Amino acid sequence: LSMLATWIVTGQTITTAVNELVGAARRVGDGAVVDATHSWSPEFDAVSAELAETSQRLAEARAQVAELDAARRQFFAWISHDLRTPLAGLRAMAEALEAGTAPDPDAYIRTIRSKVDTVNQMVGDLFELSKLQTGTLQIHPEPVVLLDLVSDAVADAQSLAAARGITIAQDGIAGHLIWVDPRELTRAIGNLLTNGLGHAPDGSTILIRADAVHDGQLVVSVIDQGPGVTAENLGRMFDVGWRADDNRAPTGAGLGLAIVRGIVEAHGGSVAARHTDDGFSLDLTLPT
Repeated sequence: LSMLATWIVTGQTITTAVNELVGAARRVGDGAVVDATHSWSPEFDAVSAELAETSQRLAEARAQVAELDAARRQFFAWISHDLRTPLAGLRAMAEALEAGTAPDPDAYIRTIRSKVDTVNQMVGDLFELSKLQTGTLQIHPEPVVLLDLVSDAVADAQSLAAARGITIAQDGIAGHLIWVDPRELTRAIGNLLTNGLGHAPDGSTILIRADAVHDGQLVVSVIDQGPGVTAENLGRMFDVGWRADDNRAPTGAGLGLAIVRGIVEAHGGSVAARHTDDGFSLDLTLPT
């Protein structure tokens, strides 16, 4: 009888432990986070602990998915707004030209051309970003003189800089040979210059600097005299559609820096943002 009673108690204990595990598994399936339980059996305790850890990981994954989904919805809202604004202006000016009410038709035509270029740039950025995110961007690296890339990017930005009295200076750019896709990296440096010009004070200087570091890498920095961003946002500047505040909101749809990161990472490099004594610096670390 004593042995029978022991078996009955043991069976009841096992049944209770199994039921607790089944219940915990069902709660995990419903999205709950469960705590590990302790029983008489180390094996049951190990399963319970693993289930608790899994529920925590699933909760964290769901939170990340929800955050990404919210960011995606916000990004599309921004894109829609940023595309709708120039398109609305184009429609209004086209209607004025059609009705013959435009006070200066030539000025309207020049503005229309400028707005079309803006929309075309945004569409091009979206296409570039889609290739980066789907892994379909084809990188064709070759030995390239860094000075040539920087000179091309500076030439494209020079008119905008001159209009605001901004000087684009260089330091340590000459004498470096890097293994990159010249077209894509020129675009990346150009995007950094565009970002700097969007936030640099009138009459200030934007510095493009190159510093050789260990392991055959080169850091190319674009440094402006703008206010920069807060420390907690330094790691988010290169996110798709990132916008922090009015002090450092990106121009356009907020795609330029995300494209920079995609291009640099496709080359096996990395990006970073930091405050320095010389100003606010955006850094590209590239393999040489």
